[in-house]
Amino acid sequence: MQPLEFLHTAEDLWRNGIREADWRSSISRSYYAVYWMIGEEFLKTMPLILLQSVSLARKKDHLVHEKLPMVLKGSSDAKIQELGEALENLRLARVKADYHLASAISQVKAEDEYGNATDLRDELQKYGVLNLATVVQRDLQTVHGVSSPPKIR
Repeated sequence: MQPLEFLHTAEDLWRNGIREADWRSSISRSYYAVYWMIGEEFLKTMPLILLQSVSLARKKDHLVHEKLPMVLKGSSDAKIQELGEALENLRLARVKADYHLASAISQVKAEDEYGNATDLRDELQKYGVLNLATVVQRDLQTVHGVSSPPKIR
């Protein structure tokens, strides 16, 4: 499965959903589409030891949700900082949708977050996810003084 397939599910859920649970799930799927779009590239291209040294990964197949936007926002590249802010906003919307059940979520909110996710997807594709991973890896190595040995997994 490709991460962006989650966006198709998110769209179906906000367009055709009739329950709040559908709209909450749409927000969650919207976030996961872009989280995995970035995450797969980071996990594929960056050495695990580097990801672990900055607490971005605990194991080889998962990035820490709270850390990913922070790492992006800490980049030397202003565009990556913007992308990190957009991802953080989506993450917070997902947390509210998944965990704050007393707060109402509307179909309009689900549509808005789906739109935010598609905008972020478009910006990531324009910037290039591999390019993003390359710049972030360089930033992490520079700022944290971590050199990355050849990638062995």
